[in-house]
Amino acid sequence: MNVVNPMKFTYFMLLFTALSYTQNKKSAVILDKEDKQPIEFVNIYNSKDFTTSNEDGNFLFTSNLDSIYFYVGGYNKLKGTFNEIADTVYLEKSIFELDEIIVTHKKGLLDILSDGIENYAFEPYNEKFLLRSVLKYNDSIVRIQDIQGKLSRKTLLYTDDIKLSKKDYKVEITNMRKIGVLKDKKDAYFKFPSFNYLLLNFVPFGIAKDSFELKEQAFDNGSKTKWYFTSTYPKELGTTEGNYIINSKNNAIEYFEINKILKKYNYQTSEDIKYRTDNLRTKIYLSKDARTQKYFINYAKFNTRIEVTDFKKSFTSYYDLEFILTTSENFKEMSVKSNIRENEDIFKLHYRYNKEFWNQENQLLLTNEMNDFIRKIKNEENKMNVKSNF
Repeated sequence: MNVVNPMKFTYFMLLFTALSYTQNKKSAVILDKEDKQPIEFVNIYNSKDFTTSNEDGNFLFTSNLDSIYFYVGGYNKLKGTFNEIADTVYLEKSIFELDEIIVTHKKGLLDILSDGIENYAFEPYNEKFLLRSVLKYNDSIVRIQDIQGKLSRKTLLYTDDIKLSKKDYKVEITNMRKIGVLKDKKDAYFKFPSFNYLLLNFVPFGIAKDSFELKEQAFDNGSKTKWYFTSTYPKELGTTEGNYIINSKNNAIEYFEINKILKKYNYQTSEDIKYRTDNLRTKIYLSKDARTQKYFINYAKFNTRIEVTDFKKSFTSYYDLEFILTTSENFKEMSVKSNIRENEDIFKLHYRYNKEFWNQENQLLLTNEMNDFIRKIKNEENKMNVKSNF
């Protein structure tokens, strides 16, 4: 009869457990191979884990698997292992076989969008999210806020049968960090939007039926089509332009971008100042869930610039506001218990700071500019105007 030494068996089990959960870690920067510029929103992933690159192209990826894949639209996919990937990753632009650009009628695009409507979820579903908010005042950062949590949506898109309401989103915050000044040098408070407002802005539809010129261009051997749209109303009123990338097989939107320049937007007033929106820019990346076959918003970015002055126009200042939304675990069963007011200014929301979580968080790294701002504001002597949960 064979007798197992319990001490050896215990040692073996401990060793096996340690090896099973060994975490590979890779920190690097991703650049365009041709112009050496950083690439944002690159998917870094394997069959178990994922992260994305920030505006500087930086990322931190950890996994107990050894494989790494890199992919973002417009570039060739790259794969390797943790040991093979260098500290600087270069991605090559895809060489598309482009068909001739064709000026087309508006009905063509609208028909395609209508035919592809079955690709989206029109019933409630849940997902995890990370929302980043950055406010700049005259080109310098003055606020940073990251909110991580769980989100319950009533629908991804709205139709004639699904009406907009105030309870379409339920948000449960699980982690938050924020730091920044409350008021500018003119003693004005910049109001952040609410979750309800932001999530409604991250919708991949944005052109009206009229007043737009459309052009289409096929690529990837006809598997995808890029639709360009440009406003045709008088230039002095402003301009709106952008594009869709649509999967030719199922008519699903895989990318949406819209840029609005508002030249004749009227001022709004608040006490002794007045302000107006100068421009709006939105980018949305969509992916298909393998289990449900439904598309979801993978990454989204919303930017706007606000011009501020007084009634005498004695000064002119600019606020630049940026929001980045990333999602994960889409369509998975999870409990979402709202612990905030979804229609409240998000910078006024309260949640404790978890130092251990944020030290390990790698879904979207802080940029170099953000880290410099945090170090600077923490060292300021007068912190009466600073709001932080750090």
